[in-house]
Amino acid sequence: MKNLILLAFVFLSILSCKEDKEFNTPAFEGTKNNARWNAQGQTAFTDEDGNFSIKGEIASETVILTVPTRTAGVYALSSGSGARAIFTELDGTIYSTENEPDASLTIYPVGGTLLIDEISTVNSSVSGRFQFSAFTTD
Repeated sequence: MKNLILLAFVFLSILSCKEDKEFNTPAFEGTKNNARWNAQGQTAFTDEDGNFSIKGEIASETVILTVPTRTAGVYALSSGSGARAIFTELDGTIYSTENEPDASLTIYPVGGTLLIDEISTVNSSVSGRFQFSAFTTD
């Protein structure tokens, strides 16, 4: 009898387990000043010069990641690389990886990286990761 009760308990325990996964697809997420930044809207497009851009925005804040071609790969986000990141703050202040600060005044690394894993034409999506430090013109 004890074995039957134990077997029933194990069986019920296994059946009652489930995995609650949440997927936020589509998503454009980042960390800004040590806080999560989740875009409310995102888009990807190719401009008239052939540059490929990925844009995420929430309220009046915008992140635009631009690379010279619509190809998966690793891109250095820096001045002179052809790839850049631009962040526009709520107050209109623009930060860019194309702006290089005075090396004696900053402790943060200049530029960043954009890794595009896949650009899918089937479901019109882009997947990848990015990291960058951007500065104002002054």
